Amino acid sequence: EWVDIIEVLDGEDDKLRKLKLSNRNEFDQAVSLFQKRRFTEALEQFEIIKDQNSLDICVKIYIERCQQFIEQGIPENWDGSFTYKDK
Repeated sequence: EWVDIIEVLDGEDDKLRKLKLSNRNEFDQAVSLFQKRRFTEALEQFEIIKDQNSLDICVKIYIERCQQFIEQGIPENWDGSFTYKDK
């Protein structure tokens, strides 16, 4: 079942929250590139964001996914979702 994930920033310390908010447009653009299967471009954008905020776990996850798709290809019926098998 498809589930949207929302990141709540209220629990972050001020510095991390400000960094994430300052990179919001770039992050949204990178996610859009990812969703359009433009993984190389998305990876480049996520790497820039990571250089500015190395503590952003969401960015790290997207970087790993981009690298995986670039190296292994995209599953034929991929709909943009990921299935987590571990909690």
